Amino acid sequence: MGGYMAAVSAAHTAGPLGCAVLAAGDSAAPVYTRCKLSLAIPFNRLHRPGQRPDEEQGKAFVREILERGALRTMPVPTQPRACVVVCLTEDGYVPTSECEALVRHWSGSELRTLQTGH
Repeated sequence: MGGYMAAVSAAHTAGPLGCAVLAAGDSAAPVYTRCKLSLAIPFNRLHRPGQRPDEEQGKAFVREILERGALRTMPVPTQPRACVVVCLTEDGYVPTSECEALVRHWSGSELRTLQTGH
């Protein structure tokens, strides 16, 4: 989550700032609901009050909470051209689509890819 935290810091820094976002994307939701980390979460135990425990309901609950912290809901850095987002093509944790979504939100930033895992 270090890359995500670097991106959050860049989004909330008022002045010009260069930023390298490594192996992070727009949202943590897919990391915890679709990728490798999702295998460690007992989604059938997580649900909204009043709902019956169910794996899909649990994933939806976690997704809803994590989407609130998506970088697309935050300001674009003042100097997006000084920001580089590095995506790992064989990453089992952060989907490539999430890196691409961040670069679309930070229009002018640069996307670099490395053929390696997390």
